[in-house]
Amino acid sequence: MSIIIKQKNVSETPGEMANQLKKTLKLNKISYCGKLDPMSRGIMLFLTNDYCKKQEQFLKLDKIYEFEILFGFKTDSYDILGIIEQMKIENDLDIDSIINYTQSLIGKHQQYFPPFSSITAMNDEGLRKPLWWWSKYNRIHEIRIPYKEINIYSMEFISSEKKTFQDIIYTIKNKINSLKGDFRQKEIIELWEQKYKENQKQSFHVLKFKTEVSSGTYIRSIIQNIATKYNTHGVAYDIN
Repeated sequence: MSIIIKQKNVSETPGEMANQLKKTLKLNKISYCGKLDPMSRGIMLFLTNDYCKKQEQFLKLDKIYEFEILFGFKTDSYDILGIIEQMKIENDLDIDSIINYTQSLIGKHQQYFPPFSSITAMNDEGLRKPLWWWSKYNRIHEIRIPYKEINIYSMEFISSEKKTFQDIIYTIKNKINSLKGDFRQKEIIELWEQKYKENQKQSFHVLKFKTEVSSGTYIRSIIQNIATKYNTHGVAYDIN
């Protein structure tokens, strides 16, 4: 056995999947090629035993994503698993302009890593921690957020719809409640519920796209780019 292809579901983490495979298949070693966020789903590659030495060959593979943008909300993680920082009722969102703008994103860019991501950074005192650690403990100001060059090869618009806040809160709570470990679930759900109580009759635009990108591209950051361009807010509602 050398390569295992597995579907990661929402709420699973690559580490949990690797540990379960190692236990079930009685493996000596296992590694995974790349990471997907807890709220993301999709195909993952796992290497076993001596094949772990070949990991570098698989880390730079291009990726294809389908993703949904939920407009009207800004969170500190750029997705629904984040503390709501701002909310904006957007009844007249210029969808056609947004679709046209996404075509201009095709090409190479310098992309900053999201504040809640696993890339490490060091402060002036020599302390090195992942970005999510600096963010979680309100110390992100101590570091310079790193960036990398990415390449967006294609961007295809799939669909647009308006979802009721009732549907949105139902989906968000189901996804977050399925998580294990400490991801600030209680605080995050309480904030979403508070916004829902204050705006129960509102509905929000959800746009779906398909894109092919280079390895290491963060869809959450692309979504922030799109929302900022149109002076609104947006988060990753689904990433596959």
